[in-house]
Amino acid sequence: MKKLFILFLGLFLVNLHPSEKIKILDCKEAMALLDKTANNFKSFQGKFTHSQTSSDGKTTNIEKGDVFLKRGGKIKFLYAEPEGKIAVSNGKTAYLYLKEDNCVYKTNIILKSKMPLLAKIVLGQTTPSKEFFCAFSQKEGEITTIELGTKEKEISLRRLEVAIDQKSGFFSKISYIDEYDQKIVFDFIDGRSNIEIPDTIFEFTPPKNAKIYESKDDFQQEMNF
Repeated sequence: MKKLFILFLGLFLVNLHPSEKIKILDCKEAMALLDKTANNFKSFQGKFTHSQTSSDGKTTNIEKGDVFLKRGGKIKFLYAEPEGKIAVSNGKTAYLYLKEDNCVYKTNIILKSKMPLLAKIVLGQTTPSKEFFCAFSQKEGEITTIELGTKEKEISLRRLEVAIDQKSGFFSKISYIDEYDQKIVFDFIDGRSNIEIPDTIFEFTPPKNAKIYESKDDFQQEMNF
């Protein structure tokens, strides 16, 4: 009985001080890591979860599937939920296919400077420290989390937070509040960085009889990326 009491007491004390596992990180060091992660990016393949929570916190929409990313603006989100949804860009043309509606939103990417800021950072198209400043950072195990503020007013990226996984060498989580006060979260799971991904992965041919709309706004609104 005495040994059992000591065991429970030990577990209690461990849980009483969880912060001992968390290291507060100097912002200069954190931003150097963020810049290195973005600038060294070549490719990433893994799984993702994308959640969107309403401003009142009552409704959360969750989507998930496989993700392929490659320098040069190449993106592919292959959804398992909702089944059949595809978001893909070869760096020049982006498509969003909604199987349920049998429609495709197409947009031409004329200038990389017009690419959404979040996508530019994840795809290594810009140096993060030129766009953001560090408000707070910490490290727990192999995960470094950084709270970021924008150097220019950006209402669509408020309370931005990124987490970098030292093991994968890539982002494990990105979250922010958008202009509609919705919380957007991307989790990247079981991924591998800087592996060979053929460009053919990022090509897309719309299904026959699918309705095609030219709409950049609808693409970005659906992706939150």
